[in-house]
Amino acid sequence: MKCQTKQESKGLSMKSRCNPKLTERGLLSLLLPTRKREINLTSVSSSNTHPDKIAFGTRFLSLVIFLLMLWNSSGFAEIDRMMAIRAIVGEAEGESYVGKVAIAEAIRNRGTLKGVYGVNSLRLAKSPKWVWKDAEKAWRESAHTNLVNGADHWESTDFKVPSWAKKMTKTATIGKHVFYRGGK
Repeated sequence: MKCQTKQESKGLSMKSRCNPKLTERGLLSLLLPTRKREINLTSVSSSNTHPDKIAFGTRFLSLVIFLLMLWNSSGFAEIDRMMAIRAIVGEAEGESYVGKVAIAEAIRNRGTLKGVYGVNSLRLAKSPKWVWKDAEKAWRESAHTNLVNGADHWESTDFKVPSWAKKMTKTATIGKHVFYRGGK
C-alpha cells in the first residue's frame, strides 16, 4: 500500500498514515516547522541576514530532505515486505524462481497490493517453506532487476485477456504470466 501524506493548509507540517514514526510528533514535525513552532535562528545569525531568509532556507532544506526520504527505496513509502512475500507466494507459487522475481518486480512497480489476489489466497497456508523462502529471495532480488520492463499489472495465461489489459502495453511473458504496463 502506498503511503499517503497530506500537507496541511496552514503551515508545513506533514502527516503520514503509514508510519507511526512520521507523525506530527515524529521526524517530519522536527524537520518541517509549522507556524505554531518556528525555528528561531535570529540569535545565531549575523546582523545583516534577514530572519525571513533563514526561515525560508530552513524550510527549503527540510523539503529537500523530505523528498529524498520519499525517493529512497528504503523510505516509508515501501510496500510491507511480509505482505509482498504473501502476494508473491499467492500469485506465483507454481512458477519458477524467475517467475517469482517477475511478479515481485511488478508488485514493486505497482507500488501497492490493492487488487492483488494472491495476498489473500486460500492456498497460502498450504504452501511449503521452500516456496516462502524463494518468494523472500525473489522480493529482495526484484529491487535490482528489470525482467518485466516496467510492468505493473499481470495476468495468468490460463485466462483470456482481461478488458483492462486491452488499454495497456504488453511488456513480457514469463512462465504462465503476461505482464502489462499502463497506457499505450
